[in-house]
Amino acid sequence: METGRREHRTAVTLAGRLLGTDALREPEHVSIENLSIHGARVLVHREWQPRSHVILAGTGSDFYADAEVVYCQHVRDGICAVGLQFTRALEPSRVMGLFP
Repeated sequence: METGRREHRTAVTLAGRLLGTDALREPEHVSIENLSIHGARVLVHREWQPRSHVILAGTGSDFYADAEVVYCQHVRDGICAVGLQFTRALEPSRVMGLFP
């Protein structure tokens, strides 16, 4: 029986922005906790609905990725963890381009 993730996730602490496709929703500054070519986990201050289409953008870089919210769970007072699955797998060089 296989356990764990199939791809490597890089534990990081990077600033980013999460933008909803709903024009009424303001972009939110987030902390990117981990990242892979298939998705990311970000910390946010507001709840995001599963199956919502979003864009994850890096702060101070030209990184962006279309994604779908897989889950949103409260992790501590006023903070939620949001799991994102990218619409298309990213090129590893794009992921590594986020690191200084």
